[in-house]
Amino acid sequence: WLIAWGLTLIAGIALRVYQIGDQIIADDEWHALRMVSLFGYSEIFTTFGVADHCIPLTLLYEWLSRNGALSEWAMRAPMMVAGISAIVLIPVAFRPWLNAKERWLLGAMIALWPILIYYTRTARPYALLFLLAGAAIPLAYQWWYEKKRKSGVLFGVGVLLAGWMNPLTLALGLSPL
Repeated sequence: WLIAWGLTLIAGIALRVYQIGDQIIADDEWHALRMVSLFGYSEIFTTFGVADHCIPLTLLYEWLSRNGALSEWAMRAPMMVAGISAIVLIPVAFRPWLNAKERWLLGAMIALWPILIYYTRTARPYALLFLLAGAAIPLAYQWWYEKKRKSGVLFGVGVLLAGWMNPLTLALGLSPL
């Protein structure tokens, strides 16, 4: 299983970083940059602006901008970390219900899923939201059925953070309730 997991992780990372340096900021990613260029922390924190942007990520970009570290790489780094982490962390979260083969298959599907590969390569919050949503389901189960208070707290924090990134995710995040 170690070899299978290693190959899965290598394939997932390779697909996510292949030609990443040739990619440019485009489409919705400009909304966050516009907010950073026109407003400060308080305005970014309290509004989605004329065109929506991910408030937590835009706050990060504002901080990076003020410290001379804003770049395309810095903008994509949180999603790259989340997209790669999801390959391992989501199957691990389902460990109580899935056997080793099923967990590996889930990890392989996440590693090779084209839309998640794409989201991992952008400066949009969707790879982070996928990771939070993937964790929300087993956390909600552990909290509700196994009465694990820590899981309930993590579920609540994750759902609130996802909802702050993109309010539409509240429907998915709260669906276990």
